[in-house]
Formats: sequence, C-alpha cells, structure tokens
Amino acid sequence: MDINTKSSISGIILTGGISRRMGKDKAFMKLGNKYFIEIAISVMSELCDEILISTNTQSYDSLGYRTVVDETPGTGPIGGIYSCLIKSKNEHNLIIPVDTPFIKKEVYEQILLWKDEFQHIVAVNYDQLPEPLHACYHKDLAGILKRFIMMKNYKIQELSKHIGTKSVPINKSIDFFSDDLFLNVNDESDMRKIMRQRESR
Repeated sequence: MDINTKSSISGIILTGGISRRMGKDKAFMKLGNKYFIEIAISVMSELCDEILISTNTQSYDSLGYRTVVDETPGTGPIGGIYSCLIKSKNEHNLIIPVDTPFIKKEVYEQILLWKDEFQHIVAVNYDQLPEPLHACYHKDLAGILKRFIMMKNYKIQELSKHIGTKSVPINKSIDFFSDDLFLNVNDESDMRKIMRQRESR
C-alpha cells in the first residue's frame, strides 16, 4: 500500500464532549496556536479522504466536516467508534482521540501498513501497552462493537480478546518516536506542566 494515498480511508476523531475535570470541551484547548481539534484534523487529513467527528454537541458544525452523534449515548469511546463505523463510507477507519495533541501521522502510517491483513490494528506504546484509540478498525467490526454495547461492556480494550488484533509497537527503535506521542491531556494545568517539561529538555 502507498501510505501517501488518501483513498478509501476514513478518519474518526473522538471528541469526548465536555470534560468533567475542565468544565469545557478539551478539543478547544491549544497547543501553540492550534486547537486540539485542528491538530487531530491535520493528522487525519494527510491520510484520509473522509473525516468524521464523533460528538454529541454542535460545537463542530462550523468546521466543515461531517459530525456523527452517538447512536448509544453514555457508552464512551466504544459508542462513538460504533456510531462512526456505521456511517463511514470506507472499509478502513483510523481512530484518533482529540486529547492527544502530540500524536504524529507517522504512527498511523505504521498502522496502515497492516490494513489489508487485519481488521483491527492497534498501536502499542513504549510501555508495551495497547492504545485502542490509536488504531484502525474495519467497518465490519461495527457488529461486534454493537454486541459489546448491548451487553453493557463498554471497555474497548477488551475487543482484542474476541478478534484477531495486530499490535504495532511504537517505541524508541522508530525514528519519529517521542515519549509524549500518546500523552493524554486532561486539563490546562496538565498542558502547562507538559510544556515546562518540554522546554527544560
């Protein structure tokens, strides 16, 4: 596969809605002069010919991308992924959470190398832990996600126990690696602390 070709891949951005810790939408926090949502769109735009924004608010209607409201509200990321998969026009769907602003498109390029061999491809971080929200999901997985939801099992990390998953290690052996690639930013104090640490390196 030519990973520079954007055909037949959808990008699903999980916004998560209003953060309980922050009292506002994390998508509109900033890294430099870019909102988190703009960073996620930029990463997906380089690889995908369709972008879907998973949201239960109208905050993103002006961005010019299709928004998808959860079919099953209150079910967390698994509900957002399921709802977008059934609306996606493509078989292959990349997932990106809006609150990991240091993620790089190269992570997804490594994932896409396996898209024709596996329906579920998940990045594995430098601590050897899976990152199920930095992954590729085949559209056909919507059925098993629906079954999880119907059973009230909303733990997306358990999906790998039921299907064949390809794990893609993202570690120091890769030239684009940095230890904050998958870092989840929960609030503005987190962001300030992270930036101080980066500046001190």
